[in-house]
Amino acid sequence: MVYLTRLFNDMALKLITEMLGPNIRTPWLVEQGFLPTQISIGEGNSRSQTTVYIPYYDEMISAIPFGGFRPSIPEYPGITHYIKEALDAVYYGTKSPKEALDIAATKSASALGWES
Repeated sequence: MVYLTRLFNDMALKLITEMLGPNIRTPWLVEQGFLPTQISIGEGNSRSQTTVYIPYYDEMISAIPFGGFRPSIPEYPGITHYIKEALDAVYYGTKSPKEALDIAATKSASALGWES
């Protein structure tokens, strides 16, 4: 039984490694329009292929160094909901960007206990 478990784990690791490798992942990322999660995919030939299909790809890639990890706090899902509400309000034309973001900021500050 231990042998089969080890064999299964080894095979699963090989499958995942292959599926996440640049040869498989790059065409999928291009098709879906997602940003790469591996440096090798975001550079060189893979990058030039993607810029053909996504005209704003270079601008998206240039923003990656400014990104960061999401905070690991219980309030995070609520705050992302407020941001989504703000984006939707702007998309649907019911609020100006400043108004929508001010509302999201106020709700977020309240959720974090920062209200004065």
